[in-house]
Amino acid sequence: MSIETQVVINGVFTTQRVDIQTAINMNIRANSRAQAQAQAPPTKNKAAPSIGVLTRTVMESPIIRWIIPARIRHEDKNDVVFIGDKLILIREVQSDGSLKDVASRRLSDARIQHARAFGVPRGPERSFSYPTTKVKDEDEEAMPTSHSNPFSPHQSEVSKQHGKAQMTVPPQILVLSLDTGSLLFVFAYECADGTVQFTASSRPLHRSLSELEEPGKRMAVDPKSQALAVAALERAFVLYALHPMPTFKDTIETQGSLKQKGLDFIREERLIHVDGEIIKMDFLYPSAGDEKLVILLLMVSKDDQTRFLLWEWDTSGSLDKAKQQGTHGLRVGDHDRKPSLLIPLTISGAFLLVSESTISAYTGILTGAVQRIFVGKMSLGTSGTDSKACTAWAKPVRHKNFKHDDIYIVRHDGHLRLIEIDQADQQLLKSTSPAGELGNCVGTAFATIDLGLRYKRDLVAAGGYMGTGGVYFIAPRFNAARHGVFPNWTPSFDFVVTPQTPRHGTPTVSSSIEAYKRDQVFACSGQLNYGAITELMYGMKAWIKIAYPYALGADRIWSFRGPPFPVETDPKGGYPRPQTLFIVSFMLNTEILRMLGDELAVEYLSEADTQAFNVGTRTLVAGKIGSVIVQVNSNRMSTMYWQAHDSIVPAGPQSMLPMDESIIEACLEPSSASIITVVQKQDQFLLVLTILLSESSGGIFYVIVGTTDSTLQFFEMDPEQGLRPTLEHSLNDKASTTEFAICEGVAVLQPCKVDENAEVKPVFLICGLRNGHVAILKVSSAIPLGNEMIITLQRLIPLGNVPAQVKPDALSSDSTFLICGDELYRLRVLDLEGNTRLCNVWLEDFDDLEDVINGLSTKRYPITVLTRISSQPPHEGPGLAGSLVGISANNLVVFDIDDEPPKAVARHMSVGATPKRMVYSPHLKSLVVASSSRKNNNNTLENRERGNTNDQAEVLSLFNLQSGDDSKSYRYEDKYSVKLPAITIDRGEEILVMINWIFTLGKDQYNYIVLGTGISSRRPGSSVGGRIYLIEVKITASQTTASQTTASQTTFRHRHVKECHDSVRSLSPIGACSLVSSAGTEICVRRLFNGSGREKKFEKTGAFILRSPGIHLTTDEPLIYVTTVSDSLTILRYQDSKLVQVFSDTAARLSKTHLTLPHHSLTLVSDNEACVMGLWQDREALTSCSGRRSLSGPLNHNDIASGAILFEAELPVIITRFQVGDVQPSWRPRKPPPGEIAPCGGSSTRMGVEKRSQEILGFGEDGSLYQFVLLSEAAWRLLRFIQNLGFRSSKLNALTPMRHAQTHIEPRDGEPHLKHVDGDVLACIVGFGSEFVRELLNAKPISTKPAKLPVDFATREARCERFKVLVTELLGNAVEDPVEAAMKYMEAMLQPIL
Repeated sequence: MSIETQVVINGVFTTQRVDIQTAINMNIRANSRAQAQAQAPPTKNKAAPSIGVLTRTVMESPIIRWIIPARIRHEDKNDVVFIGDKLILIREVQSDGSLKDVASRRLSDARIQHARAFGVPRGPERSFSYPTTKVKDEDEEAMPTSHSNPFSPHQSEVSKQHGKAQMTVPPQILVLSLDTGSLLFVFAYECADGTVQFTASSRPLHRSLSELEEPGKRMAVDPKSQALAVAALERAFVLYALHPMPTFKDTIETQGSLKQKGLDFIREERLIHVDGEIIKMDFLYPSAGDEKLVILLLMVSKDDQTRFLLWEWDTSGSLDKAKQQGTHGLRVGDHDRKPSLLIPLTISGAFLLVSESTISAYTGILTGAVQRIFVGKMSLGTSGTDSKACTAWAKPVRHKNFKHDDIYIVRHDGHLRLIEIDQADQQLLKSTSPAGELGNCVGTAFATIDLGLRYKRDLVAAGGYMGTGGVYFIAPRFNAARHGVFPNWTPSFDFVVTPQTPRHGTPTVSSSIEAYKRDQVFACSGQLNYGAITELMYGMKAWIKIAYPYALGADRIWSFRGPPFPVETDPKGGYPRPQTLFIVSFMLNTEILRMLGDELAVEYLSEADTQAFNVGTRTLVAGKIGSVIVQVNSNRMSTMYWQAHDSIVPAGPQSMLPMDESIIEACLEPSSASIITVVQKQDQFLLVLTILLSESSGGIFYVIVGTTDSTLQFFEMDPEQGLRPTLEHSLNDKASTTEFAICEGVAVLQPCKVDENAEVKPVFLICGLRNGHVAILKVSSAIPLGNEMIITLQRLIPLGNVPAQVKPDALSSDSTFLICGDELYRLRVLDLEGNTRLCNVWLEDFDDLEDVINGLSTKRYPITVLTRISSQPPHEGPGLAGSLVGISANNLVVFDIDDEPPKAVARHMSVGATPKRMVYSPHLKSLVVASSSRKNNNNTLENRERGNTNDQAEVLSLFNLQSGDDSKSYRYEDKYSVKLPAITIDRGEEILVMINWIFTLGKDQYNYIVLGTGISSRRPGSSVGGRIYLIEVKITASQTTASQTTASQTTFRHRHVKECHDSVRSLSPIGACSLVSSAGTEICVRRLFNGSGREKKFEKTGAFILRSPGIHLTTDEPLIYVTTVSDSLTILRYQDSKLVQVFSDTAARLSKTHLTLPHHSLTLVSDNEACVMGLWQDREALTSCSGRRSLSGPLNHNDIASGAILFEAELPVIITRFQVGDVQPSWRPRKPPPGEIAPCGGSSTRMGVEKRSQEILGFGEDGSLYQFVLLSEAAWRLLRFIQNLGFRSSKLNALTPMRHAQTHIEPRDGEPHLKHVDGDVLACIVGFGSEFVRELLNAKPISTKPAKLPVDFATREARCERFKVLVTELLGNAVEDPVEAAMKYMEAMLQPIL
């Protein structure tokens, strides 16, 4: 049940629908806050600082609720819309069945309850031609043109921005029901610059619908898009008459523009009451030829009885003439009274009901002669999921003359079944058969995707419910083949940031170069068999196509496309199969491999086939010059060509070197048909130019040589005079790096945006250095087409502490790949200024390739060598053209990358159980995971009704992030020489908290894993509600003797078990060897060693009883911070073995978790209302003893500093965990912007560059990840000013109605919620550009009635002047253009952190 109320979001009152308890709690919190502020005693200590907070979504929630194929952008676009709780994502179907992200938009003020699409669907043969009408942009209006004011938008920019949108009326419209009590109609359009924009129109639901019944939870669309039905969970539904799309198109043509108020798709509505709970609702198909009849079927439950209610409406009349067939409806038998799916059939009035175990068909409901036909049973699954209920259905695209209803039904556990209904058969059923296993849990997000009738396979998309989703090809007699992945890491029970995980690889630079250590983010995700540990990353996805086991040690690889094998040689027939040849170089030899077509098989060429190659030594370079294959080894140069598709022969005599000479490096230049080699002869090094062909493409060519003196030497290539020295440039820039600036590789790039009319077109050299840096050099000519070059260092990017490899991209002139350590990057030069875009490339792990990719799912193995397969003609047909090939660990991997903006990438490590808690152990260099697994599969419907579902077993697993070992679960001594004690777990006991406890006494270090458990079902007469398990971890070093070598052993020893009266919710160390626990309302301190260093019995040394149960605690000796269920934050002081309360929040809150920042005396507290507060306490006062009270009793607010609420951040989701870590990549070091406060105080130096030391991360209950940045007063005042200014424009969020200004642009003092800056809103403003801000600053002021407080400045000039003052206070007086300075500041503040 929910009600509609006014809540404050981002400083603006907004109408939202919340449940009753939440509304009560919000009222209590507001009243208690006001009362606390009124009654708070005057403080005698230092005043609270004015600190604000900026929040930013780092990763969106991966949850997908619906997948709807709908052309909401254009009739020619085969789009699929993915819909989450707040996210709308358009993906376009590619010819090979993959999906490409097109555009996304996030709702800020509402949640999506249901989604459907109406209009003209995509036909099976695409024979339908839907005309489009271009209309004017909705934002085309007169703009200020004054140029005397620096805040005024420049006319050229305004004209450029406006008028570029090319709106068209799409064939289909997306309709969403929101929890704010409204319908949202959405479509998109493509602008002239290629970007995609959304537009929307909202309509409130019927006023008579009760807010407590959650209207909008049910929604259905008539098959011919003539009507829409929206229902509450019970008692009422609304029937809407829709405008036909051709009629709506004609209206738009007449109107000539698309205004939000003009997008009215509904022509009539009617509220209809029903008696009971509406469990299912959908429209049925009418009889053939009865095109104007609309039939709505409802299943209504009351008093344990379910009835069919049928409504009919002739669209030629008004909705008042819609009538119900019969008075009381038709009763449904007990076997179908609670179905999971209602599926309309194309047969007149027929439909399917799918329950947990059976499928039934119903016919004759239109005539009253209802007949139930048993169709089949849903087979029992074995995946161990909680439910075997069917969750979704979809119909594949078939020919228009197809007389069958083909229906895919998917079960919760991923079991897919195909039902074929024959319209001519009285029994309806033609066949029912399993169609495959999707390998993940599936919810309501399921759909079939149209690839055209030429394909013999169906394509389905399924959103993961407990694991990753994906795109699957479905073919008869074959299991479902996954073709793409939708990452998902929900449900998530815990997340950690691994502290300072070192990179793989041995540093090769001196100790003066800091070895960078980047933290990793992991989450517990999934349940039961789909449980996994997921690493959350950000970058470009790499889709693995082929993974082939291969030997270690390769250092270079090249690929060539050969003549295709003719059709007659292909045993499968169909088309010529292109072949791809690989030359793989090792230190002592070379191997030749071949792949045919898109097969997974890799074959070695026979000795007879490799006679033309030099395979006995290492290959330095290989490539093609024209049709000639060139291979350069240390002792000779070989040339060859394809004589036939299966024959490679020498192109001429091989060029052998004398015995006293050897080639140490070489390169090819196909454009000039040249081979350049570095030949060593005794102590001399010779640079040799070899012209392979007499004719080349002409032009001036240069050879660049990197020397051990940290220089680049340039030689001009002259066909007659050879190589002529031109220039030498030093890379040893002492201001940037100290040593080892030796170039290991170079790529020559041109910006993607180059003025074709420019006389001088500079190029950029991307140099990978031995010290782990990448130098970007700009090369330009002082004289057009002259040979006097000017070289300037544009940027020096630190990647790591091992040599940075540069791998040129053969298919791109503006980008290259970089390899450093265990990470792969792609760098692109964007413009003539040398601005670049650098991002990680992450291999996407596939479950069905885990048997082949040894270790890739557990450890990040580096890509050691890389090449790209050419996509040039003449070879046609499917194959590997354009794919990347690399060697990772002991696998040869072929993969493609998404040429899209960076996005969230998930790397899964399977647990096979439900992971509940996780901690990183630096002692073990492993993640320790506590998970729940089933002993047996007794979770049947019968056992659930009896309550017999307690068959769980608690298991600990280790995931070694260094060695890459697979996950191991331990209970007893096993073959891995790693021992975990058998943990005796009572029935119903589960692990609730786990920590890693490390401390030092004298010279000894002690390592423990501490578990806290809870017992849900106690034994009769037992007072035990939970336990604390203390497990000691010891690692015995490896020993080598003359006779044998003993491997290192890790031993787990069970030390202590302590029983508690309630569930142990939280644990934290305090002091040298003490541990604090929270069990119910009791806070207890236990000490493991006494003062002399002897082990005690882990006895209790102090205790304190809270007013409400504690759920999370942290320590900052001598203070203990406790989050309680209903009393927000409580602070205790532990001293002389006594616990004393020194602080309690004055407001009652339903708290969730907290994060302490002792350096600022600040605590972030998250509550169950999705609010994060910054509570300030004077730490000095809390830790010092007042002279008026002794430590034996509690202190009151007159004895210590009063607490203060510095800020309140209203978020879309509840924050369940906070973590602090250094998660920024090495290549994004930056000095903290002005006004940004380091959470732990100060800043650090990363590889010589000052940066923010740590980031505050918050994990949402829906899997989203947020960043929290503390702001100074000058910073939050300016940013909040810009945010409030942006709220005045409807462009800020085109999918929700304009938020009317109810507060002043200038944030007021004393309002904690006004100190919250929404970084997502600022990101939108930055995306709109500086001219958008100028327009808002020069907009006409909003006037208010005299009795009300003003919400704007009196004049435009006053608004601009105040903005200038705020910018100057933060950035200084040297600012020339305040708008540009503020935009650059926001760009720096909003840089991604992953």
